[in-house]
Amino acid sequence: MALFKAEWFGRKTPSPADYFFGNYRLWAHLGRLIPLRPPRGLLELVGVHPFVPLPFPVKKGLMVERKGEGSSTGEGSAIRVFLDTHIEFFEPEIGEALVRLLKRRGLGVSFVDAGCCGRPAFSRGMLEKARREARKVLGNLGNTPTVIVEPSCLSIFRLDARSLGITIAGEETRLLSPAEFLADLEKTFDTSRRDRIFFHPHCHSRAMDQERLWARVLERFGEVTVSDAGCCGMAGGFGYDRETVALATAVAEDRFLPELRRAGKEGKILLVEGRSCREMAHRAGIKTRHPLEYIAGRLDGAEGRMR
Repeated sequence: MALFKAEWFGRKTPSPADYFFGNYRLWAHLGRLIPLRPPRGLLELVGVHPFVPLPFPVKKGLMVERKGEGSSTGEGSAIRVFLDTHIEFFEPEIGEALVRLLKRRGLGVSFVDAGCCGRPAFSRGMLEKARREARKVLGNLGNTPTVIVEPSCLSIFRLDARSLGITIAGEETRLLSPAEFLADLEKTFDTSRRDRIFFHPHCHSRAMDQERLWARVLERFGEVTVSDAGCCGMAGGFGYDRETVALATAVAEDRFLPELRRAGKEGKILLVEGRSCREMAHRAGIKTRHPLEYIAGRLDGAEGRMR
């Protein structure tokens, strides 16, 4: 489906919206340097619905927060964390949770700051740009195992790279999802508290058969219900584009948001893997967290329930 969408966009001249969403990391950089929200007229010019709030980048990303520690933390075997746009510019607390889990394993952690993975450009049909960005990231990864948090970033390499003419050797062992890294999580933590968990996986995770791995990891902490709601409605820029935002909201209200509301009323912890999915939930006033934050909190002995 992602390839079909990319090829369809690629047959037409890129619109202002394509350039905006296809260069999302650039706008995140600019938003951090110039901490002013863009005027409504500019958003309308690039096709963003004027009444849909755009996420605003945080002042300090993961690299800045850990600058005093250098590019590596911890000792022992090496592993790298890919600084995708989401954990570097919008939700560094998720990256921090991952680093804590990696350090718990005695691993030396370094960061891969190589720009965008190419997914935004790919999704808007800007295939040559996507190819350049994906190749740049791969050129900076080397042979060290690398954890990629955002499913849409991981899937550009696992599922779509070949359609861009990029050959990747050993990607299944070099490029890891958080669930794959946590698959052999130690069982030394306190399991006396059994939470009730509602987990919504990202569509790209489903495509890579990751939701089963996540369920297996989360089941160590309690009873897990895996959402079968399908798409959250956001689908990258689809949930921001003025021409499609109404449809995106309708998709979200079909099953995704009602299931979250129902699970919340039942007292379940709401864990949502994808950045786009969490943003759609946030837009509806529903508080969720990433599974990494929950797991790190449990292993640290902190309360895992969203307050």
